[in-house]
Parts: sequence; C-alpha cells; structure tokens
Amino acid sequence: MIWTLDIFGLIVKAFSKQEGVPWRMNTGWHNCMHFCRQIRCIFTHVLIEGNMVVDTLARNGQGLAPCSSQWWEYPPSFISTFLVRYSLGLPFTRVSMD
Repeated sequence: MIWTLDIFGLIVKAFSKQEGVPWRMNTGWHNCMHFCRQIRCIFTHVLIEGNMVVDTLARNGQGLAPCSSQWWEYPPSFISTFLVRYSLGLPFTRVSMD
C-alpha cells in the first residue's frame, strides 16, 4: 500500500475528531482510541525546518544521484552536533541575514 499525505491526513482527522472511520472498523477503532486515551497519546507535526536533524539529512540527500542511497552504521558526523543538542534539551534557532 502506498501511503500518501491524503491517507495520513485522514488518519490524523480520525484520531482528532473520530470521523471518517469506515463502519467495518468502528469497533476496533473505538477499542484503539480507548487504549490511546489510557496512554496519553498525542499526535503533532513539526515542519522539517523545526527538526534540524531531518532537515540536515534531507539536504545531504539532495546531493545524491537519482535512485541511489546511503547507509550509516552510526549517525553521520554532520548531524552529531544536533543530536547532542537534542539530547541536552537545548533549543534551536535560525537566524536569516537576508
């Protein structure tokens, strides 16, 4: 199955408003929602610019040849500073000097 933004949008809508759930899935969906309420499940979205690790990895991927990939056994060195900041709970800011 190919997941598209439309499907993710419907899933988020179903979780937040409990609408759009097919009737055949209704009982299972209510059981799932009951479980999610017990574990305090919260769904959020962060723009790619708000996640420096993802943003940096995406920019790195722009330089790859079409249909190629990269694999690292450990986090690449160009994101290590961001990972340390995340682990320490430090904020990230971007300053644009246009």
